[in-house]
Amino acid sequence: MLLNDHTNPNSLSDNIVYCLFEDANGALWIGTNGGLNKFKPDTRQFTHYLEKDGLPNNAVLGILSDAESNLWISTSNGLCKFDDLLPAGQKFVNFEARKDGLQANEFNQSAFHQNQNGELFFGGPNGFNRFYPDDLKPKTSAPATVITAFNKFNKPVALDTAIAETAAIELSYKDSFFSLDFAALDFTLPEKNEYAYKREGFNDDWIYCANQHTATFTNLNPGSYIFKVKGANSDGVWNEIPPRGTLRVTIAPLYWQTWWFRLAAGGILLLAYGFFRLRLATKPLRSNACACALPAICTTTSAPH
Repeated sequence: MLLNDHTNPNSLSDNIVYCLFEDANGALWIGTNGGLNKFKPDTRQFTHYLEKDGLPNNAVLGILSDAESNLWISTSNGLCKFDDLLPAGQKFVNFEARKDGLQANEFNQSAFHQNQNGELFFGGPNGFNRFYPDDLKPKTSAPATVITAFNKFNKPVALDTAIAETAAIELSYKDSFFSLDFAALDFTLPEKNEYAYKREGFNDDWIYCANQHTATFTNLNPGSYIFKVKGANSDGVWNEIPPRGTLRVTIAPLYWQTWWFRLAAGGILLLAYGFFRLRLATKPLRSNACACALPAICTTTSAPH
């Protein structure tokens, strides 16, 4: 029986099931109260997609597909388009009531339908939404992404050159807390722009941070790091490598971590050791003559007269 097993990460994510959908490739998609599940019959294992992966809400109430095999998913907190072929962090494009005209952020269980013309219907407490997926084609132009501010201890720092035009920054080891602000230059729905950044020299993986446009760094070791940021417009189109938002950050070491200090310290130790060896080599041998402080009790041996 295929049930949730908290000891098995490949089991069903939740035993409360709201909907099922089989795609054109034979994979079974299961909407549960604990996320979206993909089940492959050949391996009998589940892959989970949750809010942390971009799903608008873990209560998945309806699943339909369009002509391009994208899934359209209604949840308890919005509607989303899902493309399983895209990289992690880019699979979901989310829609919500205030910005996209949904009847509400909440949808109802079993309130979804696709007619023979490919039109999709999703219902909720305030009515239903109907649309043709082809009418919601995303903008294909990816936005440029730039760094907009450099902050130390949460206070903006004025630089000689605008931060967007600055290639490198050098920091003292005392600058243990700093942050960078950035923005994707797409103003259709800027609040829905998304971001990802990485720190080459520390971690080469992209860190996806949804619509958060600030990256904070604390207690980085001395060294040189290349900070990169990329962004996506409100339709989820990303400006892939090479991103424009690039900045080299160099953190100076403490004096005792510098090469010249270590070289000088090593030289001093070598000199001290050499001087010690020289003293041992030139020190006079102890005399056999009596050196007692009290000659009266000093005993010597001599031949008789």
